[in-house]
Parts: sequence; C-alpha cells; structure tokens
Amino acid sequence: MAALEKGITRNGTGYSGKTWNILGQVYFPKAVTDSTFAFETNSDPGQFVPVHIHPTQDEFILVQEGVLDLKLDGVWVQAMAGDLTDVAEVVRLSAEHEVNFLPPDAND
Repeated sequence: MAALEKGITRNGTGYSGKTWNILGQVYFPKAVTDSTFAFETNSDPGQFVPVHIHPTQDEFILVQEGVLDLKLDGVWVQAMAGDLTDVAEVVRLSAEHEVNFLPPDAND
C-alpha cells in the first residue's frame, strides 16, 4: 500500500473523493496505509459494525457527539465526545506511542 498522503481531507469527504458504504453506513476514508486506518462516519443510533479485529493496522475513532459502544480487548466500553481532556495525560499517552509534543513556542 502507498505511503500516507499529505493534506487535509474536509469533513464529509474521503481522500481522493472516496466513499465506502459498509453495512449501510457511509465511510469517508481519511488515511489508509499498511499500518493505519482512519475514517469518518456519521452513524445513526442503533447502527453497528460487527466485532472485528485489525491484526496489522491501528484504527482511530473520534467521537464528536453522542456515545459509541465498542469492544476493546474483549471488554465493552463507551466512548463519548470529549472523553480525554486531561492535557498531561494526552501528552503522556502520546509519548508512549512515539508522538512528542513540542514546547509551546514552536507554535509561534
């Protein structure tokens, strides 16, 4: 699979204009590589995707509103918009996954 393309994929669109319809839900792929799968979908209450695994890819989910029930490592959990708002915890977890935040003056 090709390297991750640079750029911005707008809300409600997929990269290169792609959309997928999977089990009645429309997906807008944002990043698809050998190791990463990120997408946007606007699921209606009651819609679901059967429990599955990605043995070679990390899947990223951002909940913007509402509640998402999902099974992580065999345990049912709920993800809600704004769940992780502790900046120190975000920085700590990010560092564990090779994401290093630069000092604030880097934003100047």
